[in-house]
Amino acid sequence: MLIGARPDAADDARERTLRGGERERETEARRQRIATAGGALVGAAFTFLSELLPADDARPGANALTDLVRKQLGECLEEDASGRPRLTVVLPDHTALDALARSLGQLLAERGSA
Repeated sequence: MLIGARPDAADDARERTLRGGERERETEARRQRIATAGGALVGAAFTFLSELLPADDARPGANALTDLVRKQLGECLEEDASGRPRLTVVLPDHTALDALARSLGQLLAERGSA
């Protein structure tokens, strides 16, 4: 190849394809990290709520209801490639995502100013 000469278009296309595949893998890895972190956040929120509520045996029928909810949620679970349970949440529309983002943004802004 001569100095200053441009590589063949086929080489450019091949390189773009390789970069595109790498970008897709990075995007998927990021989605997985966000999903895992989101699951940890939701789990922590429910653990927090369970600590605020009275003990299971404080209310009649609480254990039976807990078992029923666990069974019904279990029917909605899928397992990922690692065998971890996955519960998918469908938002009603894009405004729900906007509200979630706004709330998280405000929480982060409060944390930064504290």
